[in-house]
Amino acid sequence: MEAGGVSNNLVEKAFKETYKAKTTSGGLSKTIATLDYYMAHLKHGVKRVLSYQ
Repeated sequence: MEAGGVSNNLVEKAFKETYKAKTTSGGLSKTIATLDYYMAHLKHGVKRVLSYQ
């Protein structure tokens, strides 16, 4: 877990909640929110790989 962040175990839940918020009350289209969801997963994966070493 990074300082002030979400633990690695709960990151999937946080990404899903963010997606829901962006599509329901945020006013984003589902396509853009889906792209953002997968980009967040990609960024998290890269950070985990880089911090592993």
